[in-house]
Amino acid sequence: MNDSNRRLLLALAICLGIVFVWQMLFSPPAPNPPPAAKESTPAAPREPLAADARVTARPAADAAVDEPEGPPVTVESSRWRGLLSPRGAALESFVLKHPRYREERGEKGKTAPVELVQAGKPPFPFEVDFGPALTPTAPWRAEAVSQNVWRFVKEDARARLTKTFRFDPRSHVARLELRAENRGSVPAAQRIAVRVHGRQGPGGGPSMMNPNPRFWRPVCYANGKVHREEPGELTQEQRAFVGDVRWTGIDDPYFLMAVVVAGQEQDKESRRCVMRGEKVSGESGRFSATMELAERMVPPGGSLEQAFVLYLGPKVLGDLDAVLVDGKPAGLAEAVDFGWLEVLCRPMLWLLKLFQTWVGNWGVAIILLTLVVKFGTLYWTQKSMRSMRKMAKLGPEMKKLQEKYASDKDRLNKETWALYKREGVNPLGSCLPMLLQMPIWLALYRTLAGSVELYRSSFVWWIDDLARPDRYFVLPILLGLLSIVQARIQTTNPSDPQQKMMMWMMPVMFLFFSLFVPSGLTLYWLINTVLTLGHQWLMNRTDGGAAPKAPQLAGAKT
Repeated sequence: MNDSNRRLLLALAICLGIVFVWQMLFSPPAPNPPPAAKESTPAAPREPLAADARVTARPAADAAVDEPEGPPVTVESSRWRGLLSPRGAALESFVLKHPRYREERGEKGKTAPVELVQAGKPPFPFEVDFGPALTPTAPWRAEAVSQNVWRFVKEDARARLTKTFRFDPRSHVARLELRAENRGSVPAAQRIAVRVHGRQGPGGGPSMMNPNPRFWRPVCYANGKVHREEPGELTQEQRAFVGDVRWTGIDDPYFLMAVVVAGQEQDKESRRCVMRGEKVSGESGRFSATMELAERMVPPGGSLEQAFVLYLGPKVLGDLDAVLVDGKPAGLAEAVDFGWLEVLCRPMLWLLKLFQTWVGNWGVAIILLTLVVKFGTLYWTQKSMRSMRKMAKLGPEMKKLQEKYASDKDRLNKETWALYKREGVNPLGSCLPMLLQMPIWLALYRTLAGSVELYRSSFVWWIDDLARPDRYFVLPILLGLLSIVQARIQTTNPSDPQQKMMMWMMPVMFLFFSLFVPSGLTLYWLINTVLTLGHQWLMNRTDGGAAPKAPQLAGAKT
């Protein structure tokens, strides 16, 4: 096999590798089989507190509901605005007020503030199950404690139940405190469960053409690992994870609603995270993630208290890392899905944030990051370019060998490698920078696609969201044209049909990918290509001029 064929196969292998890695990273994961739930040991007969507290199937959406005892109450800060409904004492609406946290909704091209909870679309998140006798939509009495602290009360002759929401106006963190008082004469069993509801409108999940949609999914952090499920799968069968469940909730690539159990060392081996789904006409469906705690006994005249930490906001790594429960990190930062590239993504995001604080523009920050990466790989790029120049100078001798041993392929390969060794040429050296760049490209893709810091961050007037593709295709077209120029410069024998095909195939591949990836990544590719061309021009001037055409180099030495 001659050198051109070998390089063609190598390039095809790299292309297939990119496609394989793409599919591995961005295809929806296979559903996890639900582990068997632990069986509770039968206890002595007892009276349930507000009925037995085992979680049961949810009532139908159109079932009759109790009328609320009053209007919703408002909680608000400079960061968010929410409504708490007395019906179920749940969160009826929650809107983020930061001007950058907007989404397209309604008329095309029009944006509105991100709604983590859509008003008027029950069921609402942070329902609490005290038992099936108390329906999720049962009316509660609202009592104001302070501006952003509200207590909801439900009581009868046997029990008094309270839910207290404490919202921190300085952050996206709140606290939910539950208390169940036993007014009966016998011990009562109580199992508390908090449910976070979500819904997904019409439209599919991630795909190559739309790799990063606003696609909500249930999620839980159980036994040291994040578990996400596709809503469509949950309509067939629920999923359950048993053990050390730290938090549950719903998320999309940029935002998170989660409930974290306080007292994380208490009963941690018997908690459950349960995910359920339900088909709804006109939508992809509704789903929920429920945190179920172990059953506990409440003596007569006694009470059961349990607290949870709530997070409702963007998945900013610094904010998630700062959420503490019992003085320890809650682990919410695991909701940022960097995958196995996290070791590169976190430092990359840190650098981008540092540059952005200097220049005030995320696009310029990406350009500065490109310069850092280019400088970090300068040594290998330099060796690659020199290897390519040596390969160009060996063109005439390679042609002579191909003519001399045209009928003896084994001898041709042997003489070819002997020539490479004698001249100190590594035929794979020119591919090393590309192999070094691939993890960086993929890590930057993950960073752009999964970091809310870059959500709707603008660069220039037509690029108002670096996490989305360039809607006018300006950057992809520029990248395609420059890639053609680069390929022509690096091609050692333009008349060779195979090299001519490669000269067009790689630019076309880059152009195709750049049409659908975040514009921030296309910007990185574009600046990297410009720097590479400049580096090549400088080397041609300092290393004795541009590499001449192959026929002029017979017998040349480096």
